[in-house]
Order: sequence, then structure tokens, then C-alpha cells
Amino acid sequence: MLERVWRGLFGPPARLRPLQQPETGRHASWLELFFDLVFVVAVSQVAHLLDGELSVTALAQFAALFTLVCWSWLGYTVYADFFESDDLFYRLTMFSGMFGMAALAVSAPHALDGGAVPFVWSFLAVRAFLLLLYLRARVQVPVARAFADRFLLGFGVGAACWFASLFVPDSLRPWLWVLGFAVEATFLWVRNGQLRALPFDSEHIPERFGLFVILVLGEAVLAVTGGIAEEEWSVSPVVVAALCFGLAVSLWWLYFDHTRTPRTRGIRSWRTQVYIYSHLPLALGLVLVGVGAEHAILAAREEVLPQDARVLLAGGSALAVLAMTALRLTAGERRLLGERGVVIAALTLWLGLGTSPILWVAGALTLLAGLVGLETRAANRLGGPEGTAEGLPLEDEEQTTFGRCAHVMRGDPVVALSDGCEDCRRLGDPWVELRVCLTCGYVGCCDSSKNRHATAHFHAEGHPVMRSFEPGERWAWCYADQRYVDPGVEVEGAPAY
Repeated sequence: MLERVWRGLFGPPARLRPLQQPETGRHASWLELFFDLVFVVAVSQVAHLLDGELSVTALAQFAALFTLVCWSWLGYTVYADFFESDDLFYRLTMFSGMFGMAALAVSAPHALDGGAVPFVWSFLAVRAFLLLLYLRARVQVPVARAFADRFLLGFGVGAACWFASLFVPDSLRPWLWVLGFAVEATFLWVRNGQLRALPFDSEHIPERFGLFVILVLGEAVLAVTGGIAEEEWSVSPVVVAALCFGLAVSLWWLYFDHTRTPRTRGIRSWRTQVYIYSHLPLALGLVLVGVGAEHAILAAREEVLPQDARVLLAGGSALAVLAMTALRLTAGERRLLGERGVVIAALTLWLGLGTSPILWVAGALTLLAGLVGLETRAANRLGGPEGTAEGLPLEDEEQTTFGRCAHVMRGDPVVALSDGCEDCRRLGDPWVELRVCLTCGYVGCCDSSKNRHATAHFHAEGHPVMRSFEPGERWAWCYADQRYVDPGVEVEGAPAY
């Protein structure tokens, strides 16, 4: 009854997207792109913290708040990769989260300057709607219940730290925020029995992070245009603006042509974790370059480029290259690591050189453009840019998803012996979802059901592989290897729904 009412009001329940029938070319949805626009506004607002005189305190405050904004974006992105749907409930919850993100953007510049309370409430609103989405997934997606529980606990404890910060002195609030962030980050390391190979979409996630980088690079381009708009058009500002735009182009080139995606779908995999987390310092570096570009353009007529601009441009570029090098390592690629290290060291040394704005920015651009040239030459020798992971070594099989399993007997389709769990029917109990044995065709209820007959069948008969018997799902679980596997064969029959 409740399920029928839910479907009538909000549409079909959530599903675990990577375990559905394989999707070809899944791309970011229009709703995700709309959400990204709000994220851009938040990044722009936080960047205003660097408008004044640069100091270690200002840099630290900017880095902390920027990381929190990116972390909020990441929370919704990971959820959408697993459970995105197009029903009314999902849309309304995402729109509410977007409004909370907009409030976060407005309050972020004053979070450490007497405006902490609105900032905390905005962050709590963003977290509350994400928790609501995971609660829905926990109820409606039994196979991902343990996964949802982990995120509910992590984000819930993190939100509790933020809520507690409302009742402590101003000097202690940032420490509770750091504690909340640390708790949430720790809980992304999912280590839980059947979830060690829980998949993410190998096409969707890289695209989302690619859009993430484009958005942040857009802030750098906006800073260049903003800087030139504030100056009278003359040779020096225009040349510096062109050189700064070249820095953004070089960083774009390095990321999109010379950074690979790791060949893994396991959410627990260290490669996946490094891939996700390395985008935070990458984005931070790109924003620093954008702000530094604006500083450099405004100082284009001075004899020596101010130290603030040098720190932002050189430090941001070095941090971005370092983060992209970490991304490269996740894909098992170690080519030109020495050359990248030389460029990072040279940018660090270039930071201390006081010379004219045009000469200084031209020198930094030479370093980055030179690295692009070396990478392009090396890639051409190997047959083209690194747009795919072709030829890279796979991780350990247990870290990948839908790998072949030696326990699956490939051949004719398996005939389901019934259209429901007969053992549950004899007991008069309902089931949540159904599984079918790929050895004998037995149909039993899942582990989220009261009786867990599918697992009981494995222990009684020793048949190791159970396939999902739910409409639209094509995955199996190997009890012997404790991982998701390719079902290998089709099933004849349909569940009684």
C-alpha cells in the first residue's frame, strides 16, 4: 500500500545504477549540470577571500572553505553516480540541496569573520538533504543497504560536529568543522564484506570530474577577463592577460590530454580513493592560478610583479601539476615523472624571482608549455593522447566489478524454478528482492529479507553464485569469492511482480 502511494506521488523507487543493465555512454544529467552552476557561484564567492592583501592566514582560510564547498559538491556527485533517478522526490531533494549550496556560497566569505552561524546552518541544510537521499536509498535499495548505512553514519556524525559548533566559542568552531570533515572523509573508505567491490560508473564519474575541472578553469578565465576589464587597454595588461590565459590553456591540456582514469570500478580501491581526493588539490591550484592572474593583470604596469601574484600563480600551477601527477599514478602511468618533478621545482624557485610582470608570467608559461610539449611528444610516440586506459595494467581482480568468475558455468540459460521465493511463501512471509541460483535455478529471497533464503541455499547446497532476479538488473554475487561478478548466462523466467 505504502509503495503504491509512494509511486503515485514521487515515481519509481531508487535503484543502484551501476548494477542495472549496462548503460552505454551515460552522461551527466541536466539536473547535475544545473547543480554545477550553483557550485560555480560558491567557488566564486569563496575566491573573494583572496581579493585583499595575501597572507598565510588568508590562504589557509580560503583553502579550508574551498575544500568544504568542493566536499559538498562531491557528496551529491557520489550519490548520483550510484542512485540517480528522475522522479519527483529526487528532483525536489536535489533542488533543496542546491538552495542550501547557494546559501553556503553567500555565507562562506564571512564564515570566519563573524558570520559563522549562517554558514553552519547552510552547511547543515546541504548535509540534511544528502542524508535524506541516502536514507531513501537505504530503504529502497536493499543490495546497497550496508553501503548507505556507512554514509549515513559518516555524514551524520560529521553533521553532528557542525551542529555542536553552534554552541562553542568562535575560536573553537573551525576545529569542530575540521573534525566533521575528517570523520566524513574517513567513512568514504568503505570496507565492509560484500561492499569491497561495490561499483561506480566508469564513464560517469570521470566525466563528472572532467566537468568539475572545466568549471574551476572557467573561474580562471573569468579572473583573466575581470582583470583586463578593470584596466585601460594598453600593451602591458593585454600581454599579461594573454600569457595568463596561456597558463590556463596549458593546465587544461595537461589534464584532458595527459591524465588517465584508473581501470577500476571498486569504490574501496586505493586507486579510486586517490583519484577522487586528488581532484581537491587540483581544483584548489586552478583557482589560485585564476586569482593570481587577476592580481598579475592589475599589476601589469609595475616594474616588479608583486609577491602575492607570484605566490598564487607559481604555487597554484605547481599544486595543480602535482595533483595531476598523482592522478597519473592511479592509472599506473609513470612516464615523465622526473620531468614533472623538475617543472614543479622550477615553478617553486621561479616564485622567488622578482622581475617584470610580462617576463615573470612568460617564464611560468614556458615551464608549463614545455611540459605540455614533452607530454604530447611522448604520447605521439605511443600512438596518441592518453584519453583512455588502453594497455594499462588492471588492478587485482577483486578490486574490479563484473569480472569473470571461475564458479560461473557458461552455456545455456538457467531456468528459474519459480517466480518467487517458495520457502517464503510456505512460511507466509514477504520478501524484499529475489535471487536465482546459477547452478540449479533455485529462487530465494535476498539478505535484506527476513529469511535470507538465497544465502541459506548456498550454505546448504554449496552452489556459489546467485544472480539478481530483479527486472533490469544484470549482476551476480559469488559467495565463494565474496564479490560481484558477471552473471555469464541469462535466466529464463520472470519474478512475480
